[in-house]
Amino acid sequence: MKLNAHPSLPFQREAAPQRRWWLGWLQLLCAWLLCMLLCANVALVLVGKL
Repeated sequence: MKLNAHPSLPFQREAAPQRRWWLGWLQLLCAWLLCMLLCANVALVLVGKL
């Protein structure tokens, strides 16, 4: 006996193409910003040890 584990799957397929185009760019910008903050923290720690 097979049970349908995802009854709302067709609705999710229809909603996916309506995703905003800028969400990908916003996610990329946030990832870049976090990377820059991490690099700045590492640089400050290295400068503090000199």
